[in-house]
Amino acid sequence: NYYGATAQGSTQATAQAFNQQNIIVISGASGAGVLLPTPSMYGVEFTICNRTGNAITVYPPVNGQIEGLGENVGVSIENTVNLKIFAVYSSTYKGGQWYGYKMVASTTSL
Repeated sequence: NYYGATAQGSTQATAQAFNQQNIIVISGASGAGVLLPTPSMYGVEFTICNRTGNAITVYPPVNGQIEGLGENVGVSIENTVNLKIFAVYSSTYKGGQWYGYKMVASTTSL
């Protein structure tokens, strides 16, 4: 787990890379990025929690695809939104074919 992460860069090549499964991003400019790791084991779920106050972009690893967005294209997640995502093997996308969903964080006590 990684708490206190910073989203950086504005492209897949300059986004901040992480290897942890659970990442809480607490700082970063609007559009700054986080790079998912190259999958070493398919099916492992990753969670990115955005608490930056801005929308950030989550990028697949090089030659990966998130949903049907296109190879190497990132997905934007708004402030207080969590992204749960996992990769499956793909002969087309060497960085994995990624699937996931967004969850809005609760703003009240649980």
